[in-house]
Amino acid sequence: MEIGIQGCGLSVVLLMVVPLLIMLLARDDPRRLPIGLGDYKFGMRAICVFGPILIVGTALGSFDESLIRFYPIPGNRIAENLSTFFLWTVWYGCFYVSFEFFYRGFLLFGTDDIGLFNCFLIQLCCCVLIHMGKPLAETLASIPASILFAWLVIRTGSIWYSFAIHYAVGITNDLAALFQRGEFFLD
Repeated sequence: MEIGIQGCGLSVVLLMVVPLLIMLLARDDPRRLPIGLGDYKFGMRAICVFGPILIVGTALGSFDESLIRFYPIPGNRIAENLSTFFLWTVWYGCFYVSFEFFYRGFLLFGTDDIGLFNCFLIQLCCCVLIHMGKPLAETLASIPASILFAWLVIRTGSIWYSFAIHYAVGITNDLAALFQRGEFFLD
């Protein structure tokens, strides 16, 4: 589990702190990043529509042997008891906040001097590249998911709705892999 926590902590530093420092050193205004609530009503509707679709798709995809072997990243220890699993979900949440901040915040809006469409393509390519080396099903799913999440951030003006869906998908993925291996909360 330590490797997972270290990875999440490193993600926060590299995907949130460093980009914010770069913006401040470049005298750019970090307030232009979509970190507010944005269009709350649309965002909540999007969570209610897209969240269940992606969560069910993730659960159904859990029968893929490569996903079952790969997840959860910190190993089976997160299934020892509910408190360990809860601790993991907190750290995992930090990872997903930093992921969405960097890919759908910083790359999509912090570099928009080159045009929103170009920023969209950059974040799409980077999101797919970061999924390389993971199971093929996840890498392929990252393409439409990245398009959806970027559109959602552009439409709502906020990273929080894509974060909520992405985080739920990640938790579902870990739970489904543990369940498939029969290692679901070993108490």
